[in-house]
Amino acid sequence: MEIIERYIIQKSYPHKQEIDDLCFCAKNLYSYANFYIYQSLILKHKYLDVNFREKQLKNFQADLALSTQVVKKYLLGLDFNLLNLLTAIKIYKENKPEFLERDKLLKYQHKEKSRQLLVYIDQIVSKSKMKADLIHLSPNHICIPTVVDYFCLHRVRNVPNIDHDVVEVVYEKEELDYDLKQDAIAAINVGRDNLAALTANQPRFVQVIIKGQIIKSINRYYNQQKAKLKSLLPARKQTSKLLMLMVV
Repeated sequence: MEIIERYIIQKSYPHKQEIDDLCFCAKNLYSYANFYIYQSLILKHKYLDVNFREKQLKNFQADLALSTQVVKKYLLGLDFNLLNLLTAIKIYKENKPEFLERDKLLKYQHKEKSRQLLVYIDQIVSKSKMKADLIHLSPNHICIPTVVDYFCLHRVRNVPNIDHDVVEVVYEKEELDYDLKQDAIAAINVGRDNLAALTANQPRFVQVIIKGQIIKSINRYYNQQKAKLKSLLPARKQTSKLLMLMVV
């Protein structure tokens, strides 16, 4: 099974700006690749495959701080999404009464504010650095501490957020067989007034109902205070130190 190890990259992290720049380059690659695809679809009625698109982006890739493997992996992911989108549009045209509306083409992202998720395959990650419990995303200087073994590693993802980034280390771990009973079933039901109700089909299991009024009151107060602080923010600003402290 796949397990994800997450690291929150705050603004104080030494390589935060470098990670942000990489996600910005990924956004530019996304927009540039989409531009070529849409031009080909609209003007020539032809879909550009990954290999032809790589040739078109060869000169543009030199301006990006991204390795060839990262660009290729990114284009393959974009290709998968676009082909699924075109398939959905084709099904819509054949069965219009069964749908409310047609799926729309992917839009271009904001020129300055937008960032894109970036995926590093295991071949790009430095094997020697991982022996020292560090993930080095070559050819950059980004190093993230980890406890994952290199031979279990699948990929590393940079996930951009508003005020921080998340580095996700995806690795494989063998499932352990604890010799559990296959017919033993437990269930949890999240209610409106009760936080949860627990039950099971085992004779000695004690059913539990957890009251949720107090937790809901705390959550309601939190949301009210958060909305009040957000209303005091200047225009085009989405967070502040007080808002970040509320999350902590």
